[in-house]
Amino acid sequence: MFGNKPFHKKKELGSVKDDRRKVKKMPTTKVVDTVIGKYTELSGAIKSSGTVRVDGKFEGEINTTSDLIIGEEGFVGAKVRAFNIIIAGRLEGDLEAQGKLEIVPTGVLIGNAKTGVLIIEEGAVFKGQVEMLAKDNKVIVKQNIAPKESAEKKRN
Repeated sequence: MFGNKPFHKKKELGSVKDDRRKVKKMPTTKVVDTVIGKYTELSGAIKSSGTVRVDGKFEGEINTTSDLIIGEEGFVGAKVRAFNIIIAGRLEGDLEAQGKLEIVPTGVLIGNAKTGVLIIEEGAVFKGQVEMLAKDNKVIVKQNIAPKESAEKKRN
């Protein structure tokens, strides 16, 4: 009569959503070595060889040879170096990702980026400059955008 279907749907852990649709499941296959929790504020320098996840607030410097994940409610105001970086929250500062930089629909990056691969999903915000690096860290593409006010001054 009632069937075997559950009464309510379970919320998937680690998913990123916007108001329109389920967008993407956040990576959960890697072990996260360092977590800055949702209600935690921390400042200083983090040096790690493991994956770092920020769901709270961090200011300072992050340097990891593995990955950095900024959760939907995470805020990072720092200079960042990591192998891969996934931004679902907000990062203000310059970054260098040796592998891949991914900004998901809820993500905001205000700062300059150096990366091998850049993925900006629809709805994400990126304000800054980007340099695309080859595997040998040589710059292959550099994008510069003149600030809007400078362009307007040149016309006058």
